[in-house]
Amino acid sequence: DSSDAISPKYSPPLETKLRLSPSPVPPNDLNDSQTSIRSDDQLDDLKDAYPAPSLKLINFNTFAMNIEYSCLMPTVYDYTQSLDGDAAFFGFLLATFSITRMLVFIPIGWWADVRPFREVFAFTAFVGLIGCFIYGAAGALGNKWWLVVGRVLTGLGAANTTLSRTYISKCVEADQFAKVIGVQM
Repeated sequence: DSSDAISPKYSPPLETKLRLSPSPVPPNDLNDSQTSIRSDDQLDDLKDAYPAPSLKLINFNTFAMNIEYSCLMPTVYDYTQSLDGDAAFFGFLLATFSITRMLVFIPIGWWADVRPFREVFAFTAFVGLIGCFIYGAAGALGNKWWLVVGRVLTGLGAANTTLSRTYISKCVEADQFAKVIGVQM
């Protein structure tokens, strides 16, 4: 049948997303409308697909990116000047991160749609980490353009924030979404 070739991939309804409670609510405790939608087997399958430790890893990644930002912003102007960068170069340096991040959001999201989440998330986190090291080493390398390379790579790595939010939307129920996504902000 040719209609199967064009049909979209199956996506479970919102009601079947992972519950944040430590143990699933037994079906007899659910109201009638939920009993027909969710079963213990479905919850177990979802817990295996989206384990809670993964949310902790995502939150740690967000925390690490915020620490990186809070260390960078108070020091970046002096660091740029120490490598003979002027005010225009400073502005360019700050813009490279945001522009890179903006430009790679869609390709990273597409990549995550066609490849496993872990692969894309690990790649972006690794590239971001390499970017931080290059940025930090620019002073020892003595060239202001290494700052730009570091910020471009860090911007590419920071594009994994879109992956984090997508992952959270897949594994958190609607009534808990605001609470969990609030940690990401």
